[in-house]
Amino acid sequence: MKMDKFETSAQTGTDGLMKKNIIFLSYVIKCYLYDLSKLFLLIATFTYLNLLDQFLYCYLLLLKLRTLAGGLHFRKYISCLLFSMAFFLCIIKVLANIKPALSLCTVTLFLCTIIICILGPIHSSSKPSLDSKHRMHFKKDGTMAAAYCSALTLVLYHTEYGVAGFWTIILYTLQLIAAYLQKKRGENHVQKTVQT
Repeated sequence: MKMDKFETSAQTGTDGLMKKNIIFLSYVIKCYLYDLSKLFLLIATFTYLNLLDQFLYCYLLLLKLRTLAGGLHFRKYISCLLFSMAFFLCIIKVLANIKPALSLCTVTLFLCTIIICILGPIHSSSKPSLDSKHRMHFKKDGTMAAAYCSALTLVLYHTEYGVAGFWTIILYTLQLIAAYLQKKRGENHVQKTVQT
């Protein structure tokens, strides 16, 4: 009889693990499909505007940072697409024409790296939460990615890619701060709801 209870308990634990894995796998597949379709639309847009090279450089920087340190997430696909489009258009068409002095750029990128280290990782609420070990892993890798992207930007600073990279890191850091504040506001709302 005890053995039957043990087998039932083990089966329930296995079922729970399977369900958790299925949820995570469906989340990953959905993310890849959304990201691929969004990337296709962005590539088509920037190819049409004859700005594909700059877009791809900025996209690769952002991809590395967002994958490791997270950032703002939207509930609707169209909101995410429009934000991404505005983000890259703002960098490539507007901000890339503004080139601060290299010394100012160096200090700013250093500060951005520190902010990314402190705030990251910030993942989507629909993504399974990270345990402390994985969180520290993402924090360390996110900081290293920010330092690498900043160094690459400084090396290329006297090219159109370097200036666009600088503004990519700046805007990424700003949206990471916004994501952090949004997450804190959500946590405070949940605490107030629980207390009342």
